[in-house]
Amino acid sequence: LEGIAGVRSASLSAPTPLSGAGAAGFATAEGYQERPADRRYISVGWVAPKYFDTLEMPLLAGRDFSFQDQGGPSIAIINQAMGRYYFGSGNPIGKHVTLDGVTGDSHAKSYEIVGVVGDVNYYEIREAAKRTVYLPAFQNRNVIGGNFVLRTTIKPESLTGDVRRTV
Repeated sequence: LEGIAGVRSASLSAPTPLSGAGAAGFATAEGYQERPADRRYISVGWVAPKYFDTLEMPLLAGRDFSFQDQGGPSIAIINQAMGRYYFGSGNPIGKHVTLDGVTGDSHAKSYEIVGVVGDVNYYEIREAAKRTVYLPAFQNRNVIGGNFVLRTTIKPESLTGDVRRTV
């Protein structure tokens, strides 16, 4: 898709902003003791490399996903709201977050945090951003994501034919 004239950046995701979360579940963060009464669902999304750049979501700390992450250790990127909630003013890079069965596993799975991105709304634009964990769409053998996202330098509707042919 990036080879199409007029496309600056392209990526893949599940979901996209304002379309809901890809999944939701509970998280436990290294070094944070959450009271049971405060426990809330967090949003989980799967994204490919360059997703944040394509949507112009600022990378605030750490790094983006890369295709070289495939088959490597389990990693995650969190949003700023999640970083503030679990780590306060501390640096979450290198810490671990455990997701309780939201990734199709019947058991909890731990992920090393490699990045923090700015907040974006997946539900309601008038509400505060929800705590969100992003997992790499290409980490394992299965590709998770069903939405292509494009950043263009021209009117997006003029690319419809080229994008359909490419897909």
